Amino acid sequence: MRIGLTGITTCLLIITLCVGCVSEAGNGQEVTKISDPVIIHVPQANNRFGSLDDFFAEPSYIPLQTTPESLIGSINRLYFFDGRIYVLDKKQNAVLIFDQSGAFLSKVQRLGRGPGEYQSVMDFTIDRKQKHLLLYADRPYKLLTFEMDGTFLEETRVVGLFFNIAMANDRVQVFRKTDKELVSELDHGAVYRTLIPFDAVDLYFRDFFIPYPSLTTDKKVNILPPYSDTVYTYTGDSLAVSYVLDFGERRRQLGKEIERKTSYQDVYTKAMEEDLGFPVFGFRESDRFVSFTFGLNNIVIYDKTSKEAYTTKVFRKEGNPIWFKDYFAHDGEGDFLVSICQPTDFKQQVEEYLKKEGDEGMIPAEVSGVASGISETDNPVLVVYTFK
Repeated sequence: MRIGLTGITTCLLIITLCVGCVSEAGNGQEVTKISDPVIIHVPQANNRFGSLDDFFAEPSYIPLQTTPESLIGSINRLYFFDGRIYVLDKKQNAVLIFDQSGAFLSKVQRLGRGPGEYQSVMDFTIDRKQKHLLLYADRPYKLLTFEMDGTFLEETRVVGLFFNIAMANDRVQVFRKTDKELVSELDHGAVYRTLIPFDAVDLYFRDFFIPYPSLTTDKKVNILPPYSDTVYTYTGDSLAVSYVLDFGERRRQLGKEIERKTSYQDVYTKAMEEDLGFPVFGFRESDRFVSFTFGLNNIVIYDKTSKEAYTTKVFRKEGNPIWFKDYFAHDGEGDFLVSICQPTDFKQQVEEYLKKEGDEGMIPAEVSGVASGISETDNPVLVVYTFK
């Protein structure tokens, strides 16, 4: 919450600190520059239902194939790359690989205590230049490198616990929570330099586990801790504050609670009850749009052309029973957003629509086909919403 607590001056101070940290690394490469961040004024939800037609073309549906080997326990990260979909499932400590239609291809899972093996996986990313998959294990601490089909190549031991990882400019960035560093860059498994230093707000949230990715990747790495309103963008050559999320009074109220050292649970409860700008998840940027969520299932879409933001809890389209309400920020390039729809919810939405309308012919054929082809115990359906 660097901007929300103390204003733009704090933002510039943090950038100055970052420049100092980079220069101390001694590599002679300038990676930090000050930019004029875009201020996104986030409105409250305009109404309960937003119209899909305002932003998106016809959605498409990807039912992820269900087999004994590919059954998903949880989706903790999605990466779309080179015609394939990579799913991090921390419940089974694996990365599952599907093709773009949802057919299961293979799984990266090497449980054990030997070379190339791990006991627990925390996150993964993709080196798009080398076309390698990098998996970070937190038991023991190591980076494991694989071919994109899951063939093991090598491992590198690392020091310290990281929460999320990303790849830029041939090096790995890590989200961590020490008493000095929040986001660092690794080189050959060692901490190479500090990208973003730790501050007082980080200290408040340090001991609370944040399960969602704070580093997301499109053409660059976007850095947004869930308790912050400051978005950093890192290209591998430059780090800058790119966006500031302005929630107005809703953010300042939360800042006062933190300053009073209110308990985390009380802050979270207050944020949910009053729809404050916390927590923030799923920041993504495309050529024209920025998207993220905050609070209790609020979806925000910011149009960079009109410089206006739109907030809603649910997007709907007339004649389509499937609501866009479970946005999950994916990694990889692409001018689209993704919703994860559980099969029970997918089928229930279709059934409720039929009870209300009574005409199955009004439902899009693709929706009917997916609903009839899945069972309640199957893997989720990915719904892809491409921007117009």
